Amino acid sequence: MFTYNAARAVAARGNEEGLAAAAWLFNELDQPVNAPQDSGPHEYRIPGASDDVIRVFRLAPPVSAQALG
Repeated sequence: MFTYNAARAVAARGNEEGLAAAAWLFNELDQPVNAPQDSGPHEYRIPGASDDVIRVFRLAPPVSAQALG
């Protein structure tokens, strides 16, 4: 996967499994920052591979010093 800045695009190439994984990951990363998310990792298991897993962990947004005080 790589960016193509002139056209403001992302391009990917590979086999069917790799492209499916890239599409899943792109969709996971293309979520709004403040969108409600379920807890726990989102994961994608590579078809045909017993131990290849992609996980996305969504972290809580940072808290400002004013909110702590």
